[in-house]
Amino acid sequence: MVTIQALSKLSKEARDKIVAVVLYGAGDGSGVNAAFKQKTIANCAPGDFACPRAGKGRGHVSYNDKGTIWHDRAAKYVAAAYNGKSQGLKLMRSPT
Repeated sequence: MVTIQALSKLSKEARDKIVAVVLYGAGDGSGVNAAFKQKTIANCAPGDFACPRAGKGRGHVSYNDKGTIWHDRAAKYVAAAYNGKSQGLKLMRSPT
């Protein structure tokens, strides 16, 4: 796992091995290097200060709240990419 800023600092060898990028509270994914844009799922919880137009909610601390599917949805996105079924850039704003 790396932060969005670290993606641009990875070696070409490491970049070539990445099949999916999962972001939490990193806006709409527009800050992702072009090489990773179509491999990214950007999760923006309601109330997250880093997400434009996020609305009201518990924000960045809510990604692990009971009843949310942020992690399950991200895991399915990664699994699909790993299996050669990339879904392109996805912006997720709903916890369910």
